[in-house]
Amino acid sequence: MELFELIEKSSESEFLALRYDGVLLELDLLLGEDEEPVRVRIPTDRIRTHLPTEQEGMSARTCSFRYDQLAGLAVSRGRYVPASDFVGVMKESRANRAMAYGTKVGEYGGVLSLAGSRRIVSFLIRADHADEVEVLPLPEPT
Repeated sequence: MELFELIEKSSESEFLALRYDGVLLELDLLLGEDEEPVRVRIPTDRIRTHLPTEQEGMSARTCSFRYDQLAGLAVSRGRYVPASDFVGVMKESRANRAMAYGTKVGEYGGVLSLAGSRRIVSFLIRADHADEVEVLPLPEPT
């Protein structure tokens, strides 16, 4: 499945679990309105999480994917840098685009987030890895 097809299908998904080994991120979801149980595998080396707790309940697990391009971030010497004003820095931080600060322009295409009432997980997608997103059937519990 293409990245943008995944984003389109993801409305009203339910977050189940996350695994990350420093190279590969795996997200278990009930995908979209059909609640298809899937495991999404995405290579990334930059990730931020804010996982929902059991006390927060189901509403904190309802989510969809959001993609934010890095175009528009300030650039200095071929690398992304913070905005020159405080308001700009705060906007970039809220969208987790600040994760790209210090990286080379063109190295990453954007930030993909799984978000509902807040961003559960955000990670940078390498420009040359956008087609390496895998969506697999969720394995049966053993």
